[in-house]
Amino acid sequence: NVLIGPKGIIIAENLRGDALTNKLKELMK
Repeated sequence: NVLIGPKGIIIAENLRGDALTNKLKELMK
């Protein structure tokens, strides 16, 4: 799962594993 845009890139770079999955779920609500 990859978010589009600068914020998404930052999130993808800074979070790993469960933290990334949880953040993606949170943003997609």
